[in-house]
Amino acid sequence: MCLVSLVILCDFSVFRDEQVLFLNRFQIILTMEKIEIIAYSDIYKDAFKSLNYEWIEKYFYVEPTDELVLNNPEEVVIRTGGHIFFARLNDEIVGTFALLKIDDFTFEFAKMAVSVKFQNRGIGKMLLNLAIVKAKELNAQRLVLYTNTALEAAVNLYLKKGFRVIPKDDFHNNRANVKMELEINQDKLFSSHIFFENPELVRINIGGFMQCSGLD
Repeated sequence: MCLVSLVILCDFSVFRDEQVLFLNRFQIILTMEKIEIIAYSDIYKDAFKSLNYEWIEKYFYVEPTDELVLNNPEEVVIRTGGHIFFARLNDEIVGTFALLKIDDFTFEFAKMAVSVKFQNRGIGKMLLNLAIVKAKELNAQRLVLYTNTALEAAVNLYLKKGFRVIPKDDFHNNRANVKMELEINQDKLFSSHIFFENPELVRINIGGFMQCSGLD
């Protein structure tokens, strides 16, 4: 099994000048498979719920705070200034995440889920990377998340991406025993590592409006 690591260096002035949402048009082409990142639409509401129920019920139990978000994603996330994105592979939704707006400078990375059938392909890492890109595009200064120490792989991933554990002085839900924060530096280029088990990652196509170095 081989892991491929690519580094994307993107100038975010392009996003501000063009006033485009980079994630809406981000496509990863992987040999015969194409993973697309698409923005929230009501037709994907059930996928957002089912993907999250799948992992929550596997390790914990669904709580009222989960139900509030998963049953009302447009009202709770989108209309309050947040965003939801999905990873689509061969017309099937295989992953998702949400960015909930806390204030003008802070977003929460939440409800990240990858279908059991498509795990261990690096999709979760990709979604986290793209969440950081999106937060940067939104001029956020901080990205926070809540997790549980039992989810060791997830916690290690967050630590590798630069998140640090901070005091948890608020109630999120019963399973969240850790709060983490990533400080976002708007003055630097974003370096995104995307890991795949397939060694034949061909190219990354970002909608034709921006060039990324080292990929051709």
